[in-house]
Amino acid sequence: MTDARRTLSWLLLALVAVVTAGGAFLGVYYSPSQPVTSLKLAAKSTGAATSYTEDLKQVSTTNGVGQLHLVLQAPDRAIGFQQATGQRLYFVVIKNTVYQTQPVKITKSVTVHHFTVQHAINPISQVDPLPSYLDLVSRAKAIHRNGAVYSFSLVTNTGGKAQLHYTVTGDYVSKIVVDIASSVTTIDVTKINSSPPIKVPAKSLIVSGSTTPTTP
Repeated sequence: MTDARRTLSWLLLALVAVVTAGGAFLGVYYSPSQPVTSLKLAAKSTGAATSYTEDLKQVSTTNGVGQLHLVLQAPDRAIGFQQATGQRLYFVVIKNTVYQTQPVKITKSVTVHHFTVQHAINPISQVDPLPSYLDLVSRAKAIHRNGAVYSFSLVTNTGGKAQLHYTVTGDYVSKIVVDIASSVTTIDVTKINSSPPIKVPAKSLIVSGSTTPTTP
């Protein structure tokens, strides 16, 4: 599959299942206003981090449970897995090259990763939803603070209301909870600026394509 959209088709389908709420918010209607300065700065600092580890879980009445585990090394490297509907897909992104496995049953023990090699334009933006959630801070009409937790609501493009809660630890956003009528999405952000370098699993095989994953 040479087309970028087809290249990441399963990956993106899994991501849509995991972050339905985030996708809905991209079309949100809002009136410009100034959010609490400390939350705005924390969101900006988190988005500019050199690395972070992200764990996203969504419990949805329509899509079931979806999860994403991702380690990002800015600006163009990531490794992790996505799982939904009882299947898990492993991936490595290095610049514009994506190494991904076929979906496997979550209960199956993976000892060797069989990667296919695909090429896409800016794949990081397609596999990492965190920046989209951080951007929502600038769309808030009013933000209420309770200790380290900053909360606000947004109206989605379908007319529903979402409640968003951002936990700030130090200078960074460490947790995001998005609650809408049909789902609750939780994102934990850890190891900010201290996540390990991206390394391809030691036991990896390239089953198609010609580029071997490396980490110079």
